[in-house]
Amino acid sequence: MAQYKALTINTESLPLEGDLVRWNGTNWVPYADSAFAAATHASEHEIGGSDLVNHNNLTGYVAKEHIDWTNTSAYLSTTASVNCHGVNSDDATNHFRAGSAGTGQSQLYFDTYNDNGIAYSSTLRLRKSHNATINGMTATINNEILGAVLFNGVNTNGIFDYGAQIKVTQIGNATTTSVPCQYEIRTDNGTTLATRLLINSSGNVKISGSLEIDGALNHDGTTVGFYTTTPVTQNQLATGAGKTVDEVITELQRLGLVRQAA
Repeated sequence: MAQYKALTINTESLPLEGDLVRWNGTNWVPYADSAFAAATHASEHEIGGSDLVNHNNLTGYVAKEHIDWTNTSAYLSTTASVNCHGVNSDDATNHFRAGSAGTGQSQLYFDTYNDNGIAYSSTLRLRKSHNATINGMTATINNEILGAVLFNGVNTNGIFDYGAQIKVTQIGNATTTSVPCQYEIRTDNGTTLATRLLINSSGNVKISGSLEIDGALNHDGTTVGFYTTTPVTQNQLATGAGKTVDEVITELQRLGLVRQAA
C-alpha cells in the first residue's frame, strides 16, 4: 500500500498525494471538488480571461445561427423556418420594432424574388390551430378568430390604444378541404371597435354607416330592394291604352322607392 507524506502548515496537514488542493479558510481541500474551481475555470474563458474560447471552433457550432442584431445593417437570411413563440403560454408576444424621426418612416418589407409572376408573390399568412401545443394541429371551431391586424395609436394616457382592426372569424365548422370565414373591418367609434364592413362566407356584404359612391353604380343582380324592402325581381310594364300611372306607383312601392301616406 502506497504511503503518502503530508506537510503541516499552521497546524493543518497538507496532503502530498499529487492532487491540486486549496485552502478554504479552515482546511486544505481538493481543488477540483470546490465550487470555486468551476467558477475560476469558467472565468478564464470569458472576455478578459487568459484562455478565451473561439465560438466558431466549438463542436456542433453552426455558422450564422447567432447574429448581433445591434448592427442595423444586419439581415436575417434563411431558407428554413424562423420560429418566434412562447410555448403553451397565455400570451406569446414577439416585437419587431423600428423608430424614425422627422420625415423618416418605419417600414416592414416582405420582398419576393421569383420569375413566375402568376403563382408566387409576397404572402403574409396568419395561421391558427385550435391547439395550445406548438405544431399541434387541431381543427378550428365556429366563431374562432383566425387572425387579426390591429392598428394602434397612442392615447392621452401615453399608451397604445385601438384605432382600427381587420379581423377574420370562422363561421361554421371546418371540413376536410375548407374553413368557412367572415371578414370584418372595424374602427373605433369613440368607445369600442365597431364593425363597419362585413363579408360573410356566402359573399354577402354588410356596410354599417353611410356609403358614398363617386362613380357609376352598376347593379348586375336579379333582385333589388330599398329602405328595408325585401329585394324583388324587375317587372316589365305594358304600354298602350288602359295603362295608368297607378301601375308605375305600384311598381315603385314594390321596390321600396316610394310609399303611400297612411
